[in-house]
Amino acid sequence: MNSSPSVDVIIVAFNSGDWLARAVNSALAANAVDKVIIVDNASTDHSIHSLPINARILVLRNEVNLGFATAVNRGGGAATAPNLLILNPDCLLGPEDVSALLSARALQTDVGIISAQLLNSDGSAQLQSLRRDPTPKRAIAESLGWRAAGIHMRAPTMPTVVEVEACSGALMLLEKSVFDSLNGFDEDYFLHCEDLDLCRRARQLKLRVLVDTRVRVVHDKGTSSSAMPRLVAQAKYRGMLRYFEKFDAAQTSWPLRRVVYLGAWLRYRLALLRSSF
Repeated sequence: MNSSPSVDVIIVAFNSGDWLARAVNSALAANAVDKVIIVDNASTDHSIHSLPINARILVLRNEVNLGFATAVNRGGGAATAPNLLILNPDCLLGPEDVSALLSARALQTDVGIISAQLLNSDGSAQLQSLRRDPTPKRAIAESLGWRAAGIHMRAPTMPTVVEVEACSGALMLLEKSVFDSLNGFDEDYFLHCEDLDLCRRARQLKLRVLVDTRVRVVHDKGTSSSAMPRLVAQAKYRGMLRYFEKFDAAQTSWPLRRVVYLGAWLRYRLALLRSSF
């Protein structure tokens, strides 16, 4: 395993509660990690103040919530290690997880981004770990329950390294030079779909996106976003439209485009309805 300190971990925090300190401690204990950069999006809870005192922690405070993409880019600008690990505050790393991903990447060629198999708190696999591009036809197939033709891929029966079209932004390992060549995340996304965008742009540069399903990381998703469901619903809606218009709208027939816009709007309205209960 590669255990030399060659990775800076970037964690974007927003009212992340006790999970933030747990995620930071797990990152500090992981082999190959140099420092942990926390970009706080104007949290109002106790999370930042509960962090351990450690010279390997750098906290960057934003006066307002700038969104996930912009915050990660700010963290990337402060990073000095040759590799970046973008990590959600509700993810817990094991001691060998980072070095395992580095080792897996070293055995491959032309890798832009590598991720792990993310797990729910009950140990079940999260679908967002292995994804295809959310083209209109795939999105429709997914909504109809046709998994084989949809967005989410099935995890392999025997854990191994899988090439995907997109992985989850909850955990992404990439070289800082790659991140810089991509100009980081597209800051026109506030929250959601920026990870799909980054993976697609990496592949446009002929770089591969991989998931090592042998590396398994618990991701208790929604820790911060559960407190602001209406904002999250709006961000998802705008993110989906931004992604579609950037990559797929021009190649999509007008009738299918109308279906996409209607489907996104209905999903948004349904999310708002659920948040009102």
